[in-house]
Amino acid sequence: MVCSIFLRWSCEIGGGRIYVHQNMSWNIAVVWSDDGIYLKLKVGRGGHRFVIPVLMCETSSYKVALSTIGATGVLVALFQMLVVRPLKKQYLRKKKEEAFQRRSGDITSSRKHADEALDLLQNSIQRSREREEGIEQGGLIIVKAIYGAEQKVANVKLADPLPIQGQQELDFGYIDVTNAMQYMVENSELHLFSNSKSNLTGFWDPTLLNEDKSLKIWYLFRKVMHSCTVLDFDPVELPLSTHRLQPESSL
Repeated sequence: MVCSIFLRWSCEIGGGRIYVHQNMSWNIAVVWSDDGIYLKLKVGRGGHRFVIPVLMCETSSYKVALSTIGATGVLVALFQMLVVRPLKKQYLRKKKEEAFQRRSGDITSSRKHADEALDLLQNSIQRSREREEGIEQGGLIIVKAIYGAEQKVANVKLADPLPIQGQQELDFGYIDVTNAMQYMVENSELHLFSNSKSNLTGFWDPTLLNEDKSLKIWYLFRKVMHSCTVLDFDPVELPLSTHRLQPESSL
């Protein structure tokens, strides 16, 4: 609220700028003055700002002013719901499509290199799994591991199906890295330093907008189920007693 009293008086009441997207915003205010009551529609785009005054009435009655303020609030809420929100969704959808087009080449190349690396390592992966399964007390066996968009990874359960290679990996927002993690197991231990896991052998980034990522692992150690989730740049240490799941825990 901005009030000014000099030879003439006016009072302007309005909210902050509402962004349709990063380069476009709008705002509406009610001006109550000795000249009457106005609506000010303010539109900003880029570095430009446009103000459109609309005279509602020539009287300065406070009753009319209060009614105008109430009606304007309802108008703003409706405009936000019926116009701004759909425009925002359309803008975000377009940005996502553009990001996919830019990243599609990188995604295809990264996925190809990861698949080729795992194909070459199949024997080593199998030997690691058989070696750990052959330990009498039970070694470190990766049951399931997924990597991708943090919010989507967080909701995945052990029993959930893994994405099929191809478009489904992009739709799910995460990929299966079970074999890649098993390959890294040595002497019933697994250690990863702080670095983006998309650079690891058998990994690639399935997110379209370079979202925050995480790695979720379910593993058996000494025949007991363990689970952990680590952020993309966090180190990984397996096994840890804090990862141990209680029998009644939800997997």
